[in-house]
Amino acid sequence: MSLDRLDKSVHISELATVPDHCRIFALSDKEEAFSCLCGHNHDMVCSNCEQISELLSSLNSLIANSDLKEKEDCRDDYQYKLSQAQTNIFSWKTHILRTCHQEKAKTEIMNTMGPNDILIVLDWAMKFLPRRYREDQSNWFAKRGLSWHISVAFRRRNVIESLAFNHIFNGQIPQDSYATSAVILDIVNDLKEQDNNIDKIHLWSDNAGCYKSSDTIYALYCSKFVTSYDFCEAQSGKGACDRTAATLKSSIRRYINQGNDVLTATQMKEAIEKTSKKVHYVVKVVETDTSATQPHQKVPSISAMNNFEFVENGVKVWRHYKLGAGKLVPLNQEDVTVPKLRIIENPSEIVDFHPLIQSSSSVASSTTAAASSPSSSSSSSTHQSEDIFTCTNDGCTASFNSHQDFNNHLILDNCEIHSERVSKADVLKTKYVDKLAESQVNSKEITLTGNCGEMEGEHHLSRGWAIKTDRKNKRFSDNQKNFLIERFNKGLQTGHKEDPENVAVVMRSVKNADGTRRFSIEEFLIPQQITSFFSRHCRKNGALREQAISDIESSLLN
Repeated sequence: MSLDRLDKSVHISELATVPDHCRIFALSDKEEAFSCLCGHNHDMVCSNCEQISELLSSLNSLIANSDLKEKEDCRDDYQYKLSQAQTNIFSWKTHILRTCHQEKAKTEIMNTMGPNDILIVLDWAMKFLPRRYREDQSNWFAKRGLSWHISVAFRRRNVIESLAFNHIFNGQIPQDSYATSAVILDIVNDLKEQDNNIDKIHLWSDNAGCYKSSDTIYALYCSKFVTSYDFCEAQSGKGACDRTAATLKSSIRRYINQGNDVLTATQMKEAIEKTSKKVHYVVKVVETDTSATQPHQKVPSISAMNNFEFVENGVKVWRHYKLGAGKLVPLNQEDVTVPKLRIIENPSEIVDFHPLIQSSSSVASSTTAAASSPSSSSSSSTHQSEDIFTCTNDGCTASFNSHQDFNNHLILDNCEIHSERVSKADVLKTKYVDKLAESQVNSKEITLTGNCGEMEGEHHLSRGWAIKTDRKNKRFSDNQKNFLIERFNKGLQTGHKEDPENVAVVMRSVKNADGTRRFSIEEFLIPQQITSFFSRHCRKNGALREQAISDIESSLLN
């Protein structure tokens, strides 16, 4: 598996005999409910993956055995940088594999969706900063953003249709599980009122705490409307919401440039509805109803679960999509009022789904051409070059004649990935086969070998190697604490706060009075750890200062 996203979907599969590429082998948990048996041996080695492991191993040996002479003190620093790079590379590798597997959930729902099924993609947009048509510098500072949530619903009626929901909150609200649950249930109720024949509603979002929460899952279970809830891996899967947010922001900017102000949720709703042209949106101005009780039941280990299926007596969970039989978490149906919104302004008109239709002139990705002969591949690339718009996702070879077809393709995220990079060895093999094919002497069929071979690799992966592990918390030593407090106090005295990035670099080279290194390689800290320590120490100092002031005031009064 190459560490480039371009090749991830090309190499990773459920039938791969390379342990680096097999999704089932990489994501099967030790617990039987979250594991599957592959049914094939993993006796092949990928040359690309093996080269990366061999390179890192060679660098490690080079640092350990080299004579650094006057830079001997830097050996620990070099080893630490290499270990951090090795950890980051492995994390990226596992992230690519988990992303590829988890996207299968959304793809299967889209492909098997019936006429009465709905898929809803959810995401909180970045807060919108109020803007005036003409504002002076004093209006530019101290702005309070408006919270708004975007959801895009999909259904299949001969063709894929979509409908976007935009909930704009009036005033400042916490984007917590209560508000999120209320938004989801409001969308579900609207869809049910619009079409009473809806059978299944599937949800898809990122794994932010407001979505992947016991309160949210239990509220959806109590509603009895939602069929399943799947969570995507970080930094993927929310393209429909992100593109909708970009379109809405562009509409709002156009409205402001026409001489209008957008300072409130009502004005923001008006801007969207007046400037939307071909596609219309369900836009509401809402508030959270604090009178409703917050339903609560604990879902154990919810942070480790990514797929939820709501059943009669609870919720069935999987760590990774459909790997294993899953585990049933029993939930009790309590007499509670589920979270709900108070609608301040409803949409100005009734908005229905609109079809995502590709014109007949649009050209699909050259799937068969990539797997066929070189001549057909070259002809398809010539045909593809005539199109104007090409998919921007890494590895997707689809191209289109119109921007609307291109935009619809991006909304559906239905990319077919093919490796566009060809190694020199493959080029030489292809030319060699072409030469032999021209010869009349050799009439036998000739096939090309890939980058995988049956060989003995030095680096073996264990079952479940790509499962996300929790970071173990380790207490700081007194030496580490004293050093960080020294740097923190120095920032207070000089008025220049210490940058955690610079502190991490200084920590790897600081020495004691006798010339020895103050910290060993095991005591080095990353910038995130230093940032967290500074934040905790600042809050602690603030609490101590408040207590001291309170004690002085009490003594003066007495």
